[in-house]
Amino acid sequence: MTPPSHLVVAALGRLVSLVREAAPADVQQAVLRRVQVHNRTDGTRLTLLDGALVVDGAPLALPETAELAERMAAHAVRVLDVYPSADATELMAVARALAADADERTPGAAFRARFPPHVGRTVRVQLPESTVAAPEFGHLSSGQDEVMMLAEGKDSYLAFGRVETPKAPLHELLGALDAAQTRPALLHALDALAAFGEAALREHREEDAMHMLDGVVAREAWEAIDERRRALAGLTRRFRTSAALGSIATLLVRGGSVRPAAIRVLAAAGTLGADAIIEALVAAPQRQRRQAFLQALREVPVAAGSLAHMLADSRWYVTRNAAYLVGELRLADLEAALIATRAHADERVRLAVFTALAKLGSPRAMGVLQAAVRDPGPSIRVVAASALGALAAERAVPIVRAALPREQDPDVRAALLGALGQSDSEDAVALLADAAAPGGLLFKRKPARERLAAVHALQRMTQPSARQVLASLTRDRDAGVRAAAAAPPTSHRRSTSLTPLSTPTLEG
Repeated sequence: MTPPSHLVVAALGRLVSLVREAAPADVQQAVLRRVQVHNRTDGTRLTLLDGALVVDGAPLALPETAELAERMAAHAVRVLDVYPSADATELMAVARALAADADERTPGAAFRARFPPHVGRTVRVQLPESTVAAPEFGHLSSGQDEVMMLAEGKDSYLAFGRVETPKAPLHELLGALDAAQTRPALLHALDALAAFGEAALREHREEDAMHMLDGVVAREAWEAIDERRRALAGLTRRFRTSAALGSIATLLVRGGSVRPAAIRVLAAAGTLGADAIIEALVAAPQRQRRQAFLQALREVPVAAGSLAHMLADSRWYVTRNAAYLVGELRLADLEAALIATRAHADERVRLAVFTALAKLGSPRAMGVLQAAVRDPGPSIRVVAASALGALAAERAVPIVRAALPREQDPDVRAALLGALGQSDSEDAVALLADAAAPGGLLFKRKPARERLAAVHALQRMTQPSARQVLASLTRDRDAGVRAAAAAPPTSHRRSTSLTPLSTPTLEG
């Protein structure tokens, strides 16, 4: 019988190959689920020795693992630990980091940029060029000793917060942590750092608390001794509360070295850190601050996990905010979750969902948007109509032709005509020429706004017939139509998935 760890490695190798091949998202997700199923109870450690994978102490060479070993070697990934019930978002982030092109000049740099060693909670890697030397620490014993109890949040003879706030500066406290060679010395150093961090938060010195956590997180990432690494994790876990992480998230709007350090601390907190950034983003009053938080979310690989939970929230504003953020971050992995929310009872949620799908711009998303031209909400029909411009003319023109006769809302009609301008085909010219025509003198006169929308759409087209229609409209009775028809042509630019269709509002 094949050991579960071998099945995990084979599935992970297949996942990396699929990412490199840009396979469809549903195919990647199926293999990702296979990794999780096989890894549910035991966890797996992959070690790269002399270019070969070692699993469970023995070399493993399978057809599915050849490329995985090659990618680990290219990125200088020496050890890859997949913990039991590993987070799907972290597994996917690691697969993408391995699939990316490696930096030959600086081994591990390209991987670290996509998945820093301190980020993963359930998937951990060991890369070269440690920034913190691992001290000799041979006196630690395994089992439920004080260090282990500390890591698990239990009381020990020195518990966090039971020492006076240290007077020494932070660099000296971190130096004492590095120099600790015995169990009491380690516990005393961790206690001092915990007291320092708690005092900093109480006194609103968020930057000091953040630098303390950043130092501990860096040491945890490079620590080779399991017991010591767990003790460091126990300290960082104490500060993974909504209040502490929320305070650190406010530092993301600053410049210099503060912002990257804050991102490292929040990323190391996993989905809790992502939640803190999202809450700060939603609460931010100024657009500049929201943009800073949004950019930070792009640098936190596990943000998708938090947004997936938010999409399933029963509160309409939470779901709406998550949908907008999925679109802004272009999180294609959450496309299926977005589509599952498209029939939400609240029109504001549906608007956010369809706007996000338009920004993703995948074939499946565009197919769902086509059906949204019949949504009861006019604002949603506007988004769906605008997105039709990204389709080929043979698909977009029939949809617009069918929608125009039944559509009464002027904003939606204008959006449908604008989509025809992007289609740039003879059939589209015919529909726009009809919409731009003046109609009767007394009856069946067309609204000036609709006619102008058709003229502006014609200006974007390259068809000679469009120029002829515009030339005839320069003699129209309506001065506005004459001026629009005589204006210089505008550039023909097809809408893409990166074209924002609306500005998200994140207030609850």
